This record gives sequence, structure tokens and C-alpha cells, in this order.
Amino acid sequence: MSVASIIERDAKILANDHYEPLSWEQCREIVQKDDMTLFTRSPQQLREYLAAKEDFKKYGGTAEYIVKYKLKWADKLQSSGKGFLEDKSDIMILQNDFPYGLEPGIRHIIVWSKVPCATDDNQRPTAATKHQIEQFIQKNIELLGVTRTNIIWFKNTVALQSVPTLEHFHILIKDAPPSIDSLIGTSGV
Repeated sequence: MSVASIIERDAKILANDHYEPLSWEQCREIVQKDDMTLFTRSPQQLREYLAAKEDFKKYGGTAEYIVKYKLKWADKLQSSGKGFLEDKSDIMILQNDFPYGLEPGIRHIIVWSKVPCATDDNQRPTAATKHQIEQFIQKNIELLGVTRTNIIWFKNTVALQSVPTLEHFHILIKDAPPSIDSLIGTSGV
């Protein structure tokens, strides 16, 4: 999806106050079809997101704000030199401050990494990257009592990323237990 298409889509959302949140099944279908352009925000969420992006300009932009104030990596952006998801000092798990328009009961977190993951020519994660992410999810989320059927993960292509300069992927969790809070702001277990 081009930038112009995204702007057009967002304009349509903002022009209509009615919004149906995405169900768990719809989220699954979007990821299975590999069409992340179908993830949208509600009009209110989109207004907040666009206002925040404008506000982040005073910090140098969205990426600079996230690195300095959310990840607190401003002086520590150099990676450990190890591979993707191999060193805890290269990883941070955060709640998505501007989640997609999801029905209640779906939690949206982001895993940030100083180390890029391997992708194919279409910017999709390679089999090795998928395996690394699956292991990360198993070690960090499933061990907190979340069944695999209640977890979806995806990585947006660069064109859809708010912060294309910093590696990250999204995790959606249905009926997340309160213990998930213990992961937020950490590099996991």
C-alpha cells in the first residue's frame, strides 16, 4: 500500500465516527492473508495517533521519541553484536500506545530489537526469523499461561511501519492474563 493509499484510507476513517473493532477471527484472517493494510485504528485512536506523531516532531520524530523516551536506548542504541533476539540487551517489550482498533480483550504489544531480523525480497520474515520469533513467544508469553491459539504475531513491511528505522514486530494476545504486565518494559525472560 502506498503512502497516498494510507492517507486516503485514514481520511475515510476520520470522516466516519462509526467503527467496528476487529474481532479475533478477523485479526487471524488478516495475518493469514498477509495483508496488514487491513489493520486500522478507530477514528478516535487514529486522531490520537496522528496528534502524537505531530507532537513527536519536537523530539526529532517518532523514531527519536520512541528510542529516547519509550525504549530509553538513546545512549545505548549500539547492539550487542549478537543475532536477532539472541541478547536481552537488544530487546524491549512495550505495550502499543496506539493499538489497532481491536475488540475488547485483545492486547497489542510490540517487541523492539536493536538487531534487524532476516527478511526475504518481499520484506517478510524468513523461515529462520519466524522460528526465532516463535521461540521468543514460547519462552515469554506461553510460559505465562497463554495458549498458542490466543497469540498472533506479525511484522509490517517498511511501508506500513511507523518506525521503519528500528526493528520490531507485533504480538496480539486474546484474553491476556494480568501476568503479561510483567513483560512490559522488559526484555523478557
